[in-house]
Amino acid sequence: MKLSRKRIILIIVAVAAIFGLWRFNSVSGIKTVSVKKVEIQNVQISKTISVSGAVKSKKDAQLSFGTSGRIKNINIQEGDPVNTNQLVAALDAQTLSSNLAAAKSSLDGAEKDMELYIENYESNQDAVGGMDEYKIGVEKNQTLVDKATATYRAAQGQVRDTYIYTPFEGKVVSILKKPGESVISGEKVLHIADLDQLYFEILLDQEDFGLVKKGMKAEIILDSYQNDTLVGEIYELQDFTDPAMDNNFKVKILMSANEKVIPRIGMTGDVSLLVENTPGEVSALVYDEIFFDDLNKPFVWVLDGAIIKKFEIEIGLEGDIYTEIRTPIDKSVVIGVNSDTGIEEGYKAKVID
Repeated sequence: MKLSRKRIILIIVAVAAIFGLWRFNSVSGIKTVSVKKVEIQNVQISKTISVSGAVKSKKDAQLSFGTSGRIKNINIQEGDPVNTNQLVAALDAQTLSSNLAAAKSSLDGAEKDMELYIENYESNQDAVGGMDEYKIGVEKNQTLVDKATATYRAAQGQVRDTYIYTPFEGKVVSILKKPGESVISGEKVLHIADLDQLYFEILLDQEDFGLVKKGMKAEIILDSYQNDTLVGEIYELQDFTDPAMDNNFKVKILMSANEKVIPRIGMTGDVSLLVENTPGEVSALVYDEIFFDDLNKPFVWVLDGAIIKKFEIEIGLEGDIYTEIRTPIDKSVVIGVNSDTGIEEGYKAKVID
């Protein structure tokens, strides 16, 4: 049966309507998300480590007595210079001094008895007896001498522990006790340091520690001098980590002289270490504009018309703010308008200016 021209037109219109309805339903079924375009920047990228620390001295000591007692005198004041092996404090050691004198007397007596025994044997061997008896007598006397010597040396050590001597040349930073006060063995009394050998100390976790090396330059801003920067250089890296310091490593930084900044022991501040930078400007995106898939491959979201596509890229230096982009991108790069915007490949984009 031959179709009329009018009927053919109606069929074409109907098919077009059905296709249009299908197309509408298909497109309208695609999820739409709000995105914004981001521009690829041309910048020099820097990767730094920033961490807090404090000023310390290469020679620093908390001094204490080696025994307990009452402080008799302290011979210096805060700020005073001190020399190596200088007597700076003493305990009341009257009883210990008496014990030392008694121990010395006992030692002298034991040594004298030994001498007399030997002399008596040489002048009157029959009175002492035979050689065996003589040897036994010498051993007994030697035992008494050894015991008296040990007692005397212990007494000497006890008296020596009642004095504090400085281990190096420096300056008195603080005095924590006063004459007349009682202290126990090991209790801190004085703090001395060499103020001409100051450095800045920081702690780095194991990940950051692997990025630094001796000779690396540093910029230090002390909390007391926030408008001025000290230039420094790493001179010592700790060879081991300590669980007591959360398994961090100590890093020591020498500070260059600066007329405007006078570092003091205990001052705190922040240090910035330049780990790496690009030789010049490179193509880059802010680090949170780049994403990583399940295989840790980097990619960005781009627009293909109105549809969002995943575009794999190669990245270079990952800096503090920017990450180097080594792959040319000829499409618009987009991100969600906020951090909780979920984007999937194939979504329709609603670009927000």
